[in-house]
Amino acid sequence: MLCSTSRFHIPEEQEAGVRVGTLLRDFPPPFKLLNLNYLWVDKSTGDLYTAEQKMDRETLCPEETMAGECIIPHNAIVGPSGDLIQFHVVVEDINDNAPWFENAEIHLSLPEDIKVGSSVPLDDGATDSDSGPNKELLYDLRDSDGVFCLSVETGAVVSLVVQSALDRELQDTYRMSLVATDGGSEPLSATATLIIDVTDVNDNCPRFDGPHSVTMQGDSGKGTVVTQVTATDPDLGPNAAITYFFSPKVSEWAQKLFSLDSFTGHIMLTQDLQTDSAEELVLHVLASGPYCPPADTQVTVSILPSTSHVPVITIGFIAEHENQTIMLPENQPPTVLALLEVRGNSGFGDSTLIIEGEVPFMLSAQNGKYLLSSSKPLDYEMKGEYLISVGLSGPSSGGYMSTSSGQEIRVLVVDVNDNAPRFLWPHYHLEVEENNRPTGPLLTVEATDADSGPNGRVTYGLGQYTAAIFRMESQTGRLSVTVPLDREQQDMHVIIVLARDDGSPPLESLTTISIRVRDQNDNAPVFGTPHFMFFIPENLPPLAHVGRIGVTDADEGQNGDVEVRVVNATAPFAMDNAQGMLRCTADVDRETVARYELHLLATDHGRPFPLTSVAKVTVFVEDVNDNRPKVILPDSNLSCLTVSPATAAGTVVTKIYATDEDSGLNSQITYAVAAQEPPPRSSSPFRLDPRSGNITLAQRLLGTDLGMHHLIVVVSDGGKPAPLHTAVWVNLLVNETAEPCHLDSLPRSLPYRLAQTPSDASICDTKYAHPMLLVGLGCYDCCMRCLSGVPYCSLVATLLCFSGIALFCGCGHQALTETERLIEIYFARNLQDYITLAYIIQYFQYVIYGLASFFFLYCIVLLAEGFYTTSATRQSFGEFRSTMCGRCLSSTFIVVTYALAVLWLLVFALSALPVYFFYNTDATCHTIEVLTETPASINQLCVDARQYGLLPWNAVPGKACGTTLANICKTREYRMTYELYVAAFAGAGITLLALLTYIVSTTYNFAVLRYLGRKGIGPRC
Repeated sequence: MLCSTSRFHIPEEQEAGVRVGTLLRDFPPPFKLLNLNYLWVDKSTGDLYTAEQKMDRETLCPEETMAGECIIPHNAIVGPSGDLIQFHVVVEDINDNAPWFENAEIHLSLPEDIKVGSSVPLDDGATDSDSGPNKELLYDLRDSDGVFCLSVETGAVVSLVVQSALDRELQDTYRMSLVATDGGSEPLSATATLIIDVTDVNDNCPRFDGPHSVTMQGDSGKGTVVTQVTATDPDLGPNAAITYFFSPKVSEWAQKLFSLDSFTGHIMLTQDLQTDSAEELVLHVLASGPYCPPADTQVTVSILPSTSHVPVITIGFIAEHENQTIMLPENQPPTVLALLEVRGNSGFGDSTLIIEGEVPFMLSAQNGKYLLSSSKPLDYEMKGEYLISVGLSGPSSGGYMSTSSGQEIRVLVVDVNDNAPRFLWPHYHLEVEENNRPTGPLLTVEATDADSGPNGRVTYGLGQYTAAIFRMESQTGRLSVTVPLDREQQDMHVIIVLARDDGSPPLESLTTISIRVRDQNDNAPVFGTPHFMFFIPENLPPLAHVGRIGVTDADEGQNGDVEVRVVNATAPFAMDNAQGMLRCTADVDRETVARYELHLLATDHGRPFPLTSVAKVTVFVEDVNDNRPKVILPDSNLSCLTVSPATAAGTVVTKIYATDEDSGLNSQITYAVAAQEPPPRSSSPFRLDPRSGNITLAQRLLGTDLGMHHLIVVVSDGGKPAPLHTAVWVNLLVNETAEPCHLDSLPRSLPYRLAQTPSDASICDTKYAHPMLLVGLGCYDCCMRCLSGVPYCSLVATLLCFSGIALFCGCGHQALTETERLIEIYFARNLQDYITLAYIIQYFQYVIYGLASFFFLYCIVLLAEGFYTTSATRQSFGEFRSTMCGRCLSSTFIVVTYALAVLWLLVFALSALPVYFFYNTDATCHTIEVLTETPASINQLCVDARQYGLLPWNAVPGKACGTTLANICKTREYRMTYELYVAAFAGAGITLLALLTYIVSTTYNFAVLRYLGRKGIGPRC
């Protein structure tokens, strides 16, 4: 192939019919373009034009070359001789792609105390698929109100610059528009929303609004909330944490009478009040925050004298409580919460406490007091808070009923982590095109948890055996990949995603994601070798195969469908793409053309454009003995030469010269005298050199040698399997006169009938036919006798045994390895659950090694025994000896082979067990596929590895059910393991058949030996 330096430049997205350039300036016509997707050529002028399908630079060249150019190679056949050339088309970029942001919203967090003038890089910049100036981006920030601006540093790094001070307490969020504009002649732009979240710093301290006063009755009970002091801190989170405490200025009596909750600021009575006089107490309360001086306020408590003895319900908390609120965990059995007591006027002595309304709580009287308890387990997910209204019921001194002294008790149901996260779907299916950009998310999974707080906070993660190229964001559930996917490396990924809450202990659930990688036409066809060489005989019939052309394409579908064709128009060869064969389309003659040089073009049918590759083929035409020797001298059977009687012995009288158009042994010529007239009495006076063809005088000529001598000379080549011959007459006249001689006709007394020209003469004659026939029959008989002595039964059994053992050991070894891997991934999470199975598998693999070695040696020994004891071999040469040793040897092999056959029958049965297990699993998966519309029934279909004894009963999970099982059946590991076990089972069957064949062979040999031994043939040992 000629690599042209021609380069043609064309902008992308051109309409059909636009002239690109011409090939005529570098090559002669005619022209034929092999890639017709985007260009076509005028076969006479060589002008290149755009086709209907437009060129998109971003599709053709997703990754730019080092030079930044998009180069598309094209192949063409040019010139009268059909030369294959390659030229390059450079697709130039136009501004047909607008910039784009990966995320419509860009979030950025800045602390409120960041210094003015600080810059923060923006990692989420825009991208543009174009190249050159069309790819260069300019950024503009809008709606920033002068608070922010942009700075572009060296290397096109865009940074956000703070222009004025930030204060989160005044404004905690800024929303601006980030506009990216490319550098095209008609610029295109894209806009993203830039959201700045101002984070809090501890720049504020707690403050009270001012002093305040409170009044309370003199008969207030213990636990009564007097008031609540509140300080404020504009900060957030830990920066706004406030702690309350009494000032040391508070009197000792006041500190005994009141308590202050350090977190809520509630001031409560620590004991019951029973006073008939007014009293005023002053409480100094301090509030402190992190790294702040305490703020103070004054609370004046005025205690009024008790005017009546109204019954009061006092509460003594038994269960956990906080701020007069009972904290009851959910799912608790009926539990005692508090002890209630009525204090006050004796006129209410006959009254009882009751709970107003329908709530899951009850009161039970105990020695004048009441126990408050729950009546059933509470569920936080149904209701998280209850208000229990407790009042007095019964006759009073002042009337019929009174409930004015009622109390409200607040009960908060504390959430317990009793709900595992639940995914929206039990299985996700996803298709991703290979060579994807690894920046964006592939899929977002979502799981919900009915619990609250940390118990309902869900985080996501990937399974232990997930490939390292996948990433899962723990908070959002977004699945991404760090590198582009390659279908040729792996076309299916099955990922296990775990959702776990933050409860104690945490609960988790899982789902699976099946990612099928769609193919792209990113692999050109690949020939098995860049240069094929084939040797064919010259008498090859038309359409006979020349050789197999190995070409593969790693892609699939149309992208991997390869068509190969011969680009040399004059060569008598064509490609048979159905069988991958190069075939001969016409007769070939080595004497005309001894070698052919071809070029093969392999093209796939991929989109958006096919890929091609070229290989060279050299076909050598081997010689066939299809040309007889051609006699040049003498030029006629009637030519004659006069020899003087005085010629000395050893003189070269004449020379026979012949040629052969074949080559090698087929062209090596030898000469021989077949007959002579008149017949010599003792020895011929003429001698013929078989190599050179020189005829010399063997002895001095005598008077009896005068006259005409006719020699028939056979000229033979060295062809195989049968040489070709040509006969010629050599006429020598022994005469004292030197006058020329000439013959008018050939002698008729010899049994040869020759043609009038030497090249048409034949050597066939009855004089030599009989000895040659005898020799031929002798060779045939010898060959037949030797072939009949081969122990075919033992030979066939040996081949079967080798094949069966190779299948059983090779496939069985790999199947055991894959079984361990399946158990480890899908049925056992703990190493201790399958460590015993791993040891057993390793033991069986060592057994397989031993079986392979034993049967290899045993088959060789049995084959040798077959050769030794097969009677036909020995009887062919009359050397058969039936001895006692031979019969003992044969009977020993029979017994051993019978025992091996019985043992191997057990191995054959055992090898069926894993096939049966995988068959049941496959049938269960098929049932699941049929019942996909009824998920409830699907989840009841399981395969439990523990019931087959593969795992202990405490192994977790130990089984696979429903869609999880169906997904396992679809994995490459499962399918390959199933097929390996089937192949191992078939190998065991073939080995059993080989042993049975051995039994037949050895039994027959033993019978022959025993029969011949009884006849007394051969000695004893």
